Amino acid sequence: MGGCLRKFRYSWYANVFDDVIITGDFLSQNFDQNEFFRLLEGKRNILVVGMGGGCDVFMAYTIANEVLNSKSDTGSVMYANCISERKQGVPDDHITLIPNALYTVPPGEPRPLQKGENTYGTTLLEQSVPRGPQGSPFLIEIKGHKQVQSSEDVEKLTLENTCRIEKVLDHLKIDLLFGVDCGGDSLTGGKDFQYDIVTGRDQQVISAVRKYQKTHSNLDFIHIVLGPGCDGETKEQDMVREIWRENENPEMPWCSGRKYIGAFHLKNIIEACFPFVQSLEQNRTPFLMYRALVDNEEFHLERPHIIGKPVVSDNEELHLERPSSISPKPLIDRVKISRHGNFELIPREWLIHGLVFTYSDSALI
Repeated sequence: MGGCLRKFRYSWYANVFDDVIITGDFLSQNFDQNEFFRLLEGKRNILVVGMGGGCDVFMAYTIANEVLNSKSDTGSVMYANCISERKQGVPDDHITLIPNALYTVPPGEPRPLQKGENTYGTTLLEQSVPRGPQGSPFLIEIKGHKQVQSSEDVEKLTLENTCRIEKVLDHLKIDLLFGVDCGGDSLTGGKDFQYDIVTGRDQQVISAVRKYQKTHSNLDFIHIVLGPGCDGETKEQDMVREIWRENENPEMPWCSGRKYIGAFHLKNIIEACFPFVQSLEQNRTPFLMYRALVDNEEFHLERPHIIGKPVVSDNEELHLERPSSISPKPLIDRVKISRHGNFELIPREWLIHGLVFTYSDSALI
């Protein structure tokens, strides 16, 4: 991935060249979805969980229903979403399976989302999803990081959430777990954490699952990142580094053994998911993926304006080192991601692909 030394800050109104921000060619490593089906053989209790919560539930449902259930021997691939801890508890009409850990939404027909209604801090997203095996979608309550102020707090938080997730996996008797994340902060840590990267919701889930596997060798864990970069929490070069990482990240030792397997196109999944999110804001992650996919006059993503060269910040110089024998590569179609105060430029092709990761003890390796 060499080719240049970068020392500059680009402007949103600059054209960003391929030889300025380095992009790894990880999309060319194709993942055959038939490998998913091979994993299902002999598995009885399969769960697809949205690790980061929010709109992850729509992708968890779609993958469970559109991809896996059609090939499952049991036809009972369950789906769930991780939610934040609720001070007032979940609504009374929800079903409690494990107090402070596992719930289901009310049975019956899904409740469609209404345009303009606030869904944050509610279970309206999950309630809008069709009901499935054993009362899916499940709600897995994860204690949040807002009160974390010390390493002792980090340890207590992680212990509590590890205990909750262990109870969930035991209760549902899960032997195959697909962890789904829209955006990729599950790879990089993102920005939504307090004091320590492990306090982020995705990281709390992954660290708990990896610990659980040490005593439950029958559990296979497949990590799926959908639309890497669509959450706007990771710079392009940081995402590339974590995708290809082979050595242990000292900031995230619980991810040791993670291996990138390959990418698959999301067209069918994005299209199947869109009816759930079409009434939401267009910066919600599955909606961003849809905009990247159709890329038409009605739904598209903003590109940076071209002014001919990157903008160099004050007192900085732009140093490029590329052998003269190497011709410039074509420009990559990057789009602007703007969410919750975060801004990043991301290759559009990333947003319409899913990435599959396993760990050193996975059946896919």
